[in-house]
Amino acid sequence: MREIVTADKKLFLCFQKKDWSLDKYMREFMMRKEVCKEIGSTPGKCLKSARLAAVDDNKDYDVLSRRNDEGDKAKAYKYIKLGQDQYLAALHFEGLNNIMYHEL
Repeated sequence: MREIVTADKKLFLCFQKKDWSLDKYMREFMMRKEVCKEIGSTPGKCLKSARLAAVDDNKDYDVLSRRNDEGDKAKAYKYIKLGQDQYLAALHFEGLNNIMYHEL
């Protein structure tokens, strides 16, 4: 459990340092994300992010996930993955250096 918590914490606390290029920050973030994946942690994979991803497509995640139809189950799973990807993208964006990218 401590290994998962440590990996998640390191990912959440990944910020672009003053002397880091965008490429260096991107590599560091992706490396930390990969560590989480390797140990079985899934930052951003939650009900709320899946619901938000489905809303973007004018779908109701809860309805899709309750249905017995395989197609609907596949769509629900797609929204779980899409929500996680959106969460990680937002986390990455939040870690950008706010002095270098203050206009964003």
